[in-house]
Amino acid sequence: CIRDRLSMDLFSDQKIAEKSILYMLFFPAGFFLSVAYTESLFLFCVLLAFFAGQRRIWFLAGIAGFFAALTRSPGIFLFPALLWLYMEQKKWMFKKIDFRILFLALIPTGLLLVLWIGYNTTGDWLAPLNAQAAWQRHLTWPWVTLFAPPDNSRPHFNQVEWVSLVLFIVLSIFALIRLPSRSYGIYALLALVPILLSGSLTSITRLCLVIFPAFWVLATVGTRKYAFDLFISVIFISLQAVLFAGLSQFYWAG
Repeated sequence: CIRDRLSMDLFSDQKIAEKSILYMLFFPAGFFLSVAYTESLFLFCVLLAFFAGQRRIWFLAGIAGFFAALTRSPGIFLFPALLWLYMEQKKWMFKKIDFRILFLALIPTGLLLVLWIGYNTTGDWLAPLNAQAAWQRHLTWPWVTLFAPPDNSRPHFNQVEWVSLVLFIVLSIFALIRLPSRSYGIYALLALVPILLSGSLTSITRLCLVIFPAFWVLATVGTRKYAFDLFISVIFISLQAVLFAGLSQFYWAG
């Protein structure tokens, strides 16, 4: 498992590796990793990009990043995150930069290819972004999304979405501060930007699922505190059961 090996590279602790995977699977939207959505493919590409970058296999990191951005536009945020990781490995000594940094240019190429396909199909370069209006998403201020979202079609489930968003904001900040490399916190925080600017709470729990550094933060606490581990596991599994039951009855749960 790439996630497990990447966790071991960072923490050298099998318990954190295993616990972070369990928390992701237990997470309320965890079942979306096994349905016909892009989450599993996107997560695989992102993890592979970081795994390759962590091991300095930059051509593979660039290729994985290309496919991540091709799968979903937030894959573009791998570019600044991996660039930071690259410079960390060079100890921020610019004279040590070599040709391998060019492989990171493959990442924005993936998004450009998506925009080009959209233009050839619709005549609109921003077609993939403009299409989000069908889900009541539009550019707005982050505090509007947090405190005054216009979408009230699912008042009860929106509360779960809101809590998920706030939780991941907090966890992403801790990821930036506490994880061995700031690159993971940078990726986590940047991945939240399009969510916060969307003006909608719809599908936030599913979108947060792939922000994997947040689960590392939870795992570093869960491996030390049994009560916390039990609380998180029970809450996550219970909410997942409710969401999955709702989805099986054609209720929009993600």
